[in-house]
Amino acid sequence: MTNQKMFFDEKIARLFATHEENYKHIGVADLIARVLISKLKDMPKPWHIADLGAGAHIDRYDPLFEIMMTEPRGKYDHVDISPVMISLAKETAKKKFIENRLEIVEFFEIEAIEYLKSQPDLSLDGIIMKYTFEDIHDIDELFALVSQKLKKGGVLVATMQPSDVIPSSKSNARFLYKGEEFPEGETRTLVDGEEWGIKFFNKTGEPDSGYLEGGETTKVYHSPDKITELAKKHVLEHYMGNWKDAVPREEQGGNGLDQTILLLEKK
Repeated sequence: MTNQKMFFDEKIARLFATHEENYKHIGVADLIARVLISKLKDMPKPWHIADLGAGAHIDRYDPLFEIMMTEPRGKYDHVDISPVMISLAKETAKKKFIENRLEIVEFFEIEAIEYLKSQPDLSLDGIIMKYTFEDIHDIDELFALVSQKLKKGGVLVATMQPSDVIPSSKSNARFLYKGEEFPEGETRTLVDGEEWGIKFFNKTGEPDSGYLEGGETTKVYHSPDKITELAKKHVLEHYMGNWKDAVPREEQGGNGLDQTILLLEKK
């Protein structure tokens, strides 16, 4: 795992959870739900879904929960290594008046790879990795476990860094290369397996708001060639690209966001 210290500090984690109350984070969760629904529509219910590195927001994925809360009810595993984030997720359910979701949710305070190892083979219909795919150094092990744990027809949906080129900043964060900031307007090119850093702004879209105190983490870049190689090795169909090209337009629900995703499907 990459550096995740910020998620174990209650003050920083709470600030970060508030920081995630923005249209992009909510919209990305919505599109992930729509991808899963589209890909799993022919899978027998109930569905068993695992959200790896799920964080503080149990109030996302509305279309998916709507399906999973109906009979026969599904099972949703909220997996996070941080006890603070799990506690915040439970608080969020109460704050948003969606405690009924907890009837199908099981919380796992465990690292993503260890969670997958603990599950029976061929037991999962879907796996979510929202902003967490690049937290994993050894994606060979991840792909092997995904292949073992997904049912036939099951899918993993992950957001991912769209290319090997990172800008100096985006709307919600400043990027670091070799641990250092680099000038606005410039880019840096990553190699496979290389770490890069993120420092979050206090307010999305407002770089002048300063940085979220302690809000810094690292990610790992995984190249398309490596992903293709490992998908083939572990007999997984894969897709990398804009989510809109993976889901029929009539199933997108009016979500206009562009987002690069990785899809892994167990055949």
